[in-house]
Amino acid sequence: MTEFYISSNKYSLVERKTKHNGTVYDVMFRVVTLDGIERQKRLSGFKNKTLAKQAYLDFVTEKCELVKNNPLKKHKPDKQVPTVGELHRSYTPLSAASARRLPCIASRAPTIFL
Repeated sequence: MTEFYISSNKYSLVERKTKHNGTVYDVMFRVVTLDGIERQKRLSGFKNKTLAKQAYLDFVTEKCELVKNNPLKKHKPDKQVPTVGELHRSYTPLSAASARRLPCIASRAPTIFL
């Protein structure tokens, strides 16, 4: 049964040390939920890298559907993208003020070295 969509086969293996189990491996990757929100998944606590990779493959084959260029992926809805007009208003006073403070190099007489 499909619970997630996945559009890439990228994953990362992370080695970490614990007090009781010694070295364990975690695998991290990104999936997109059915309602279009991107999440990071982490499968953790494997004794070696081979087991971690196998767990990733099992998870992807059982619970994910491969989608190329996922159309359901939503961007963060609360992030506001400024318009060109807003950017122009915020940068225009800065550029005009800095232009008045800097001396113009072209107004100086050229120096000729012989």
